[in-house]
Amino acid sequence: MEFSISVYELKLISKLLGICAKRNTEDPIGRVVIEVQDNEIMFLANDGSVAIQYVSNKGATTSDGVASVVYNNLASFLTPFDPWDGNIGAKEAKFKLIDRVGQYMRSINMSIENVFDGGTVSKNNIRLAYHNAYSVARLDSFN
Repeated sequence: MEFSISVYELKLISKLLGICAKRNTEDPIGRVVIEVQDNEIMFLANDGSVAIQYVSNKGATTSDGVASVVYNNLASFLTPFDPWDGNIGAKEAKFKLIDRVGQYMRSINMSIENVFDGGTVSKNNIRLAYHNAYSVARLDSFN
């Protein structure tokens, strides 16, 4: 799983999912499912009684996949970044599933490049723990 999405869009999605995803827990009710398929990126939070799903086609997808990450870690890392305004800010967030051969450790690497006044660039990374995406209840289709 590998994709990129604008920081503006991701902050909007994070705020929306925060209505449902519980903070400060690693249980399934505090996780967000991220699924990349057919050039669409789907985000899902489900607290057991309410579920919110957001599908974006504004990102650039490289490879398909599905994973679940802790909402609190994602939202906390994203909070200090200002979206790109043409001169300063962060343009896009990049996600990549890291699968270590011979180990049971999988993770999602998230990176954001932030541009400051004067053109100084800082690259920020976080390794989000990979969780089984199927531990979070999925929504039934409306068909």
